[in-house]
Amino acid sequence: MPQRAQRLVLKWAVLHWKELEINWEKASSMQLPDPIRPLDQNMTAIDMNRLSSVKVLDPYLLHLIFSDAHKKTVDLRPFLGRGITSDLLEYENFKRVNIEPGGGLEWYNGFDLCPNTLRDLSSKNNK
Repeated sequence: MPQRAQRLVLKWAVLHWKELEINWEKASSMQLPDPIRPLDQNMTAIDMNRLSSVKVLDPYLLHLIFSDAHKKTVDLRPFLGRGITSDLLEYENFKRVNIEPGGGLEWYNGFDLCPNTLRDLSSKNNK
């Protein structure tokens, strides 16, 4: 799978992780899963949040500050450990996070998370 396609699939999965969890339970019980919306390709810059700061607190915990001054601490552990994210389980690799030009997060290995996804994630600690 091309790297861009893989990143889009990962963004979609992060955005819809709760729905995927519910569907997994349904499928495990031999029930039909519910439909999940596709990734919205028509999102404009106006719809996008942007990060202005990221700080690694502990393994898998990031303190984020968005351009509108919204602050949030997120635990990314549930999204790590498979495929492109497997080497991010090593703390030294996880710490190699940067803010990419679009205002989201990116790691050295190509894994990235868009700022809207990060804003929507359940946070461990909102401030």
